[in-house]
Amino acid sequence: MIALAVITLAPLLSSCAQNTKYITTTETIYVLPPVGLVVPCRKPRVTATTPAELAVDTLKLKSALRECAQYADDYLNWRKMKHKPD
Repeated sequence: MIALAVITLAPLLSSCAQNTKYITTTETIYVLPPVGLVVPCRKPRVTATTPAELAVDTLKLKSALRECAQYADDYLNWRKMKHKPD
């Protein structure tokens, strides 16, 4: 019985005799979001020369900011859904 245990464990013990491999370089892996999920924000130009035009340009800027913020919120919500704590 002891001989059988020695015969079956001998191959496992031989693996301990091998030299340890040291890793000397680090590899960085970048995980990017899917294409189309993060898009550039629209940036309207401010060309107003009168107070009335400035009001219109301000509304255009607020609309663009709201749209861009929605892209960021969508991405963050997607990321939260995909992230599974270990």
